[in-house]
Amino acid sequence: MKMGLMLSCKETSELIIKKDTEELKFYDRMRLMMHLSMCKFCSLFEKQNNFINSNIKALDDKVVKEFEPGSKEKILQNIKNN
Repeated sequence: MKMGLMLSCKETSELIIKKDTEELKFYDRMRLMMHLSMCKFCSLFEKQNNFINSNIKALDDKVVKEFEPGSKEKILQNIKNN
């Protein structure tokens, strides 16, 4: 990634994805905020990315709750009965 002041849209999308998994450096956060304040397309991408990530997390939490001890046996029994 170039160290200029202004990010390209590609660099911005990479930082949006990267910030979900790790802490961004202060300089990168400031550059990201500046780009997002001026680019409606990258702002939309960030909103969509946040929406997808939150729904994946909610789905993951739901799946974990459904597979409590004994669930595997119940599923196998249902398969055998159908």
